[in-house]
Order: sequence, then C-alpha cells, then structure tokens
Amino acid sequence: MKDNHIQHVANKLRAIANHALSPQGDVPRGVWIDVQNEVSYSMSIEYQEEFNDLVRQFLKNSDWSNKFSENFISKRLRTIFSSLIKKEAINIENALADFIKELESYKTAETVYLHVIGISLDRDLKVGNITLLNASAENLKDKLAGKLLEQEKSHEKKGPFSGMFEKTMKEKFLGQTLSEFKVVAEPERAFERAKEETRRALEILRFASKSIYPMSEDIRIGLEDERRYSSRPAFILSDHQTTFKRDSEGSPNLFEINSEARQTMEKIGVLTLSDILQKSRATTFEEALLRAVHWFSSALLQPEFENAFLYMIVALETLFTQKSGDPIANSIAEGVALILSEELERRKKIKKTVKDYYRKRSGISHGGKKSIMAADYFNLLDIARKIIMELTKRANGFRSQESFLEWLEDLKFS
Repeated sequence: MKDNHIQHVANKLRAIANHALSPQGDVPRGVWIDVQNEVSYSMSIEYQEEFNDLVRQFLKNSDWSNKFSENFISKRLRTIFSSLIKKEAINIENALADFIKELESYKTAETVYLHVIGISLDRDLKVGNITLLNASAENLKDKLAGKLLEQEKSHEKKGPFSGMFEKTMKEKFLGQTLSEFKVVAEPERAFERAKEETRRALEILRFASKSIYPMSEDIRIGLEDERRYSSRPAFILSDHQTTFKRDSEGSPNLFEINSEARQTMEKIGVLTLSDILQKSRATTFEEALLRAVHWFSSALLQPEFENAFLYMIVALETLFTQKSGDPIANSIAEGVALILSEELERRKKIKKTVKDYYRKRSGISHGGKKSIMAADYFNLLDIARKIIMELTKRANGFRSQESFLEWLEDLKFS
C-alpha cells in the first residue's frame, strides 16, 4: 500500500472518529463496545459501513486475503481507531505503516488438521491442496503430540491447555480420518482456508464415489460439523402395523479408499482434478470443470430429488452455456449428445432426453408440479458423471472455456 493510500485510510479513520465523538442530529446510532481496546462509542450505520469498506480495501490485496481473515484485519484497524476515540497522542500514519509492514512480512506457517467423516484410508491420499491421513496413535504422536511437546520444552511446566489438547486429540481424532493443510497464514485464516480446501477436495471424492459405488448408494463424506450427514429415522403408523424407516437405509458406513478405488479414481480423472485444484492460475475451462464438480457434489448432499435434479442441471450449464443467443436447453442438450456418442441416432436420443430434463428443471424452478422420478435423477446423474469424466480427460486440450465451446461447434460439422 503506497503512502497516498495510507494517508487516505488515515483521513477516513479520523473522519469516522469525529463522527463517533460528535453526535449529529437524529441520525440513528448504535453503540459499539470494544472490550479489547477498552473503549465504547456511538456510530451510525453509514459510518459503520465506511469502516467496513476500509477493511475490504485491505482484503482486496490477494496476498493479504490469503494470509489474514476479515476479523484479523478489522481488529488491528480497531486498535488504531480506538486511539483516536481515546484521544491518545499517536501518529496514525505511522501506526498504519507499521501495520502494513506486519502484513507484508508475515511468514508464520500453520498446519491445520480437520476431522473428516465417512472415509476409510489404506494410506495417505493427496487431493488438491490437502492430504487425507489416518489418525493412528503413531501419526498423532508424530504430527500433533510431538509438536505440542516441542512447544512445552520452551515453558517451565505443562499448562492446562496441554491436558485439554491431549484429551480432545484422543476423543475426536484417534482412529479417524484427518485432512492436513499447510499454509502461511494467521491461525483464523488458516482454519478458514483449511475448511475451504478440504471441502473442495471432498467434492472431487464425492464425484468419484459414483464411479466406485452404485448410483443409488448414499455415500456420506464430509467435515464433522456438517450435520446433514446424519440419517433421519421415522416411525410410520397405521391401524394394523408399525414400520420403521431410515432415509439412509442400505448406505455403506464408509467410503473405502483402497488400491482398487485408487485405480478407478485415476481412470476417471481424479488426479487431473486434484492437479487443477493446486494451480495458482487455472484456465477458464478448468475453472468451469471444477464448478461442475462442485454442483455435482452439491446435488449429492440434497435430501430431495427435485433439488438434486436442479443442481445436476446446473453442473451441465456451467460447462455448456454459450455466450451467443442460442437457447440454453438446446446448447446443453447438443453438447452432451456430441460428447457422449458418435452415432447419429444415439445423439438424437440423448439430445431429446436432456431437453426433456431441462423442461422438468424449468417446471421445478417456476413452482410447477414436482414430477421428478428417482429414475430420472439417477439417469441425469450418470449423464453428468460421464460428461465430467470425458471433459476431464480433455482438460489439457483447451486454453479456455471459449476454446472448448468453439471445438464443440466445429464438432457439429465434422
């Protein structure tokens, strides 16, 4: 941030402080209590938003937004701002310059471990920017307990946090699958990014699960806090009988990633998708491919077929939507047909099916009759799965999504 930007931020902070210290008419004002900096003040919504805009300006720097959370930036700015409220003798410009120097020189590396449910591993697995690993007693000792012991060596005695850490580690982590994410960032931002990267990796694995398990299997993998993964029991009563049902009946307990599963994942392009996740700058075609995987994965989390059906259609839309005036349904249907078959009659049949599905999608979106059968959904799921697989194989062949759509247009006349 240049000197003129520092001056701009300093002037803004002064203006906001003057407003907070000088009540103006009947402008609605809320009381802010800053416990950390031992100060309270009154500020209108307009000026609260101006302060938030200053935070956004800092986060526009991609390097800073990768390393620091919104909360971190906001707290540091509030500390500087509080000196104005308390009328302390401080050079705001120098304080901001020191803050910026802190941001630019930050180099502390963090390793985040998150509990992932629903996966059984034969060995560690790298997916995108995270590594999935078994939390065996040996692994926990090497990766977590060992690090804690190193930190304790610099203290005279074992603190209460150590005991709490060890208890949580054994209760929550031992014998479980963990995601490991390494990053240079302050702890809160490291935690945020670990969740983001783990979820992106798990989206790829959900996509892969539909090539390893039967289509109708409800594979439940995710972060521990995602409660949607619990099953829903129900009692069904009549005058003559009582029936007990679970909506996850027949689901496997775990997605077992063994040597056979790894071979299948390699064939369907999981390694390619994993490599794309690790790129600092993916092509627009690769980004579209990841968005399609995201919507495909999101569909698998939906408890209702109608919502899942909509998400599968969106997965196709992200790949085939043209910038021209062609109808979306026609573009998607033709694109799917051209990629999935080389036979004319088969292409016609696929195109008709996809257009019919798109009409049903429109009916759901506009509050029409819910007419999605399980067979419709699973057929659409299989179509989307095959499309993502085929395009993943061709990922290196397109510079951008535009070049892919041009290739698709040429294919019509070949």
